[in-house]
Amino acid sequence: MGRQTYWTLTTQNSATLIADIVEIFMQEVSTIKDAEGVLPSISFQPIGTDITSHFSKNGGNALGISAAHGPLNRITPFPFFPNLLLAWLTFGGAVINIVISWSNEADDERIMAAARNMTDRANATAYAQGLGNRFIYQNYAALEQYVFAGYGEENKERLRVVSERYDPNGVWQKLQPGYFKVRP
Repeated sequence: MGRQTYWTLTTQNSATLIADIVEIFMQEVSTIKDAEGVLPSISFQPIGTDITSHFSKNGGNALGISAAHGPLNRITPFPFFPNLLLAWLTFGGAVINIVISWSNEADDERIMAAARNMTDRANATAYAQGLGNRFIYQNYAALEQYVFAGYGEENKERLRVVSERYDPNGVWQKLQPGYFKVRP
C-alpha cells in the first residue's frame, strides 16, 4: 500500500439513507476494483446527543454541532462488512468516512475521482432526503474539503480572531506543514 485518501461527510441517520450511501459506495468501488492493491472502506461512527451536549463545556463549541442537531453518526475507517453495518443503523445520525488505499500512482486520478464521487453523491442524497449536515470532521477530511466552513460562519470567525490574537504573526499557519489552516 502506500497511497491513501480519506473523505468525510456528516448526516442524520435513517435506514434508507444508509442503504443509499452503501449503494453509492459499492457503485463507485466497482469502477476502481481492478486497481492494484485497492482497499476501499466505509465506516459509521455514532455521535449521540449525550456526547454533543458536552461540546459546549469548557470554553464553547467551535464545531457548530449541538444536541439540537440530534444524534449523529460519524463514519470512520474500518473494512466494509455488511453485517457490522446493520448494527449501526440504530443510531440517529452519521459522520461518514470513506477511506481508500491503493498501490500504484498510475491509479491516483481515478481513485480520487471515485472517492470524490462517493462523497458528493452521498452528500447530495442526504440533503435531498432532508438529512444532510454541514459539519466536516477535520481528522478524516480530504485536502479539498474545507472543514472550517462546516463549523458555521460565527465559529469560523471566532477561530480566526483567536488565531490572530494568540498567533498574530501566523507562525502556526506558516510553519505547520500541510493540514487545514484557519487563516490562509
